[in-house]
Amino acid sequence: MHEFYVQFRSLRDVQDFVALASKLKHRLTVGNDRFQVHATSFMGLFALNCRKPQKVSVECMEEEFQEILTVFDRFLAK
Repeated sequence: MHEFYVQFRSLRDVQDFVALASKLKHRLTVGNDRFQVHATSFMGLFALNCRKPQKVSVECMEEEFQEILTVFDRFLAK
């Protein structure tokens, strides 16, 4: 399992993130240790505290993970 953190700064960020996650063949989950939602769930993402960076988890090979990081680059928490 691979993990990275994202930060949403606007409603548009959440919409764009969900649209990108919906195009991937891998299942991504977003959240923290207590509460996780599917990355394709617009309403689920709003149940999270989007003011803080959120952990994204994905089961994939290392090469695929690097591609996923590229897709979500603009959302990565820095």
